[in-house]
Amino acid sequence: MFRWLAIALVGATLAVSSSAGASPEPFDLGRAALERIDGAPGVGIAIGTIENGRTAVVLRGETGTAEKLSRDTVFEIGSVTKTFTGILLAEMVGRGEVRLDEPIDELLPKGVTAPARGDRHITLLDLATQSSGLPRLPDNLAPRNADDPYASYDDERLFEFLAHYRLTRDIGAQYEYSNLAVGLLGRLLARRADTTYETLLRQRVLDPLEMSSTAIALTPAMRAHLAKGHDVDGEPVANWHFDALAGAGGLASSLGDMLRYLGAVSSADGPLGSAARIAEQPRRDATPQTRIGLLWNTQISDGIVWHNGQTGGYHAFVGFSADRTRAIVILANSAFSIDDIALHWLDPALPLAAPPRTIALDRDALGAYAGTYDLAGTRFVFTREGDRLYAQLGDQPRFRVYPYAPDAFFWKVVDARVTFTVEKGKATSAVLHQNGRDVTALRLPD
Repeated sequence: MFRWLAIALVGATLAVSSSAGASPEPFDLGRAALERIDGAPGVGIAIGTIENGRTAVVLRGETGTAEKLSRDTVFEIGSVTKTFTGILLAEMVGRGEVRLDEPIDELLPKGVTAPARGDRHITLLDLATQSSGLPRLPDNLAPRNADDPYASYDDERLFEFLAHYRLTRDIGAQYEYSNLAVGLLGRLLARRADTTYETLLRQRVLDPLEMSSTAIALTPAMRAHLAKGHDVDGEPVANWHFDALAGAGGLASSLGDMLRYLGAVSSADGPLGSAARIAEQPRRDATPQTRIGLLWNTQISDGIVWHNGQTGGYHAFVGFSADRTRAIVILANSAFSIDDIALHWLDPALPLAAPPRTIALDRDALGAYAGTYDLAGTRFVFTREGDRLYAQLGDQPRFRVYPYAPDAFFWKVVDARVTFTVEKGKATSAVLHQNGRDVTALRLPD
């Protein structure tokens, strides 16, 4: 139900450029980008829009390197990679190389088994609609470096996980966002094509679109243009690397390349036209606000098609309107969320987020909230480290929360807040406010 995107602040106007005949810069985008940067050194936002076939580019802030922010600046795009995996699946279905109802057992190496439940086996469609029953992350991830969590997760660990894992619910019965499932999907498609995921993606998607600045293994030219990633506090962080789960979040790209991709997937014309239509078609319910196709989300209220992504130091968004007259991509070299900026541009009825200003709370006050809470059967853990409070929901990453009032905190990586009830100097419950819902979590005994 709740997920952090997962995965993703001196700002000044560096440049505004557009292609020949392009529309003028959308006024609110530049202003919103500057407000989101909020003076953080080394942090920048690159925005590209396509409106009625006309392209505009908005660049605000810095790269954290000697390079100026430009259309060629490279960012990690995190889970936006999943849309490429969805397109790749649709393209292979169109060629007759795989079937959506094909059990994944038929694509695994000989001797490797996948978990099943009763007579039901996981299919490629189950993986692509985030309803396979597989968890968000494998229980044997065990990263050697917590700052680069996916780098050491290889095929051996992936197949070992599949061999021992037992599904806890029926396949196809419930949506659960899973990096594991999509990483597995990318790996299986590559196996069917007898190549690597990156090679397959380059042959089928990247080369046809002339996306030379998009890759998992960065080229020297891409490294020269790579923006430095920052966490939500503006601190530089390490880049992420992927092995077996690359299809879930391993790509880095530039604004120029992502505009080519966006134009291809939001239009019926071009080399990805038919595959994009297959991938974007809503097939199953996801959240109360969205349905999901082959890894593309569609908002029920207005038909916006989108996906976002986040790594430790970057955030990305790609999406387009239901009538395909407007499309937008936003890339940032900070993990703070920029999704609301994109969604507001696509549908002005959707408001820009207005994160409250933080207040100062001392160590003792923060300690009152530290503990473990039960949120609809999921552990919701708050820990205090010095003058900071962190929150972790289930097996999702831990993020800092910021106080904006006594007993009230907000996240910078996602549009969500939490309020506490405190009795005798100790919190007894917490209420998570997200996606228009308020869910109470009761504190568990220490």
